[in-house]
Amino acid sequence: MPGHPIRRLARTVAALLAAAMAAAGCSSSGKAAPKTPSAKPVATYAQVTGTSSTLALDTTFVQAISSLQLTPGLIGSATLHIADLAFPITGGRLTVYSAGHKPALTGELQHAGSGLSFTGTGAKIALQDVVLHFGATSTLSGDVVVNGKTAFPAATLFDVDTTKFGAPTTKAGTTTIAGAAVFLDPAAAKKLDTALHSTTLEQAGKIRIGTLTVAATD
Repeated sequence: MPGHPIRRLARTVAALLAAAMAAAGCSSSGKAAPKTPSAKPVATYAQVTGTSSTLALDTTFVQAISSLQLTPGLIGSATLHIADLAFPITGGRLTVYSAGHKPALTGELQHAGSGLSFTGTGAKIALQDVVLHFGATSTLSGDVVVNGKTAFPAATLFDVDTTKFGAPTTKAGTTTIAGAAVFLDPAAAKKLDTALHSTTLEQAGKIRIGTLTVAATD
């Protein structure tokens, strides 16, 4: 005798459930479900000793500086190659995660003695002793020195969007991660305008400074 209809239905449902479990993560469309970024760090540096944090300067930032008739300069061991502004890392700690993990990085990188200056009519502004802070929100801070006097110590200068970082790579003990977007912090724009007797930066809105690349080693 054929099986009871209810029993046949139960066997059919069980078979479908088994097939779904065997698919292991496939969606109803047959496409593999996106992988969740691993929470395990790609690299951990309890004490970073090198190498550098580099900003590929954006044209909008360069135009903003030009409009203020400021002459940029380098402080300490900072270097500029074409549009790449590099600050050597002098210390800190860093944990790097796989692409897509939030946050992409945690920790702090110091660049003691390095910075950037702007000289205009009647004012010289130095942004020095740069520090990168990584976490749920990421920023670049530094001392703002106006005409030789510290006006704003350890002030937040730039906001760093680490969601734009690509996949990190590690070679010969050095981990490199690139692509974060960097913007002038609104409060910093107001501070700089005050020092320059200007309203240009604050009125310009969200000014993109450039793209950040970090290369770290212990």
